[in-house]
Amino acid sequence: MDLASGYAGYFILGHYINNIELKGTTKKIIYVLGILSFVVVGFGTRWLAGRTGTPSLLFYHNLSPFTLLETMAVFIFIRHTEIAPKYHKYIIKASKLSLGIYIIHPLMMFIASDLWGLDSASLNPAYFIPCFVVIIFTASYIAIAILSRIPVLKKLVL
Repeated sequence: MDLASGYAGYFILGHYINNIELKGTTKKIIYVLGILSFVVVGFGTRWLAGRTGTPSLLFYHNLSPFTLLETMAVFIFIRHTEIAPKYHKYIIKASKLSLGIYIIHPLMMFIASDLWGLDSASLNPAYFIPCFVVIIFTASYIAIAILSRIPVLKKLVL
């Protein structure tokens, strides 16, 4: 229940941020807090792992305040970024599939990590994480694009 209600907060926050007009100062404060959170997560996770000798989700857990601030900064940045008209059709297509992509990506992560054995020990994390993100997004996008063409499932994934 906590997991579902916690993630619902992201949907509500996204709806709220999307429907209010943020002043320049407020946006700058959120950007600075997002960047600071990113730095704190990196150094904090490294520090805590060094002290305990084991990885910890304390700083970068999906429902942590740091992740929330980073998410807000990225959402606001993307919302206020002008996209060249030639890319609009791709953005609209990805936007229509985004909820399905979000919902299916944990399954894709499970397949990649548990079934195929891909994890941060596979490569240096500096290379692995960006590659893993691209792989998971691409696999999720393709899966949802296929599912969205099946009439019975179309309403579920769009």
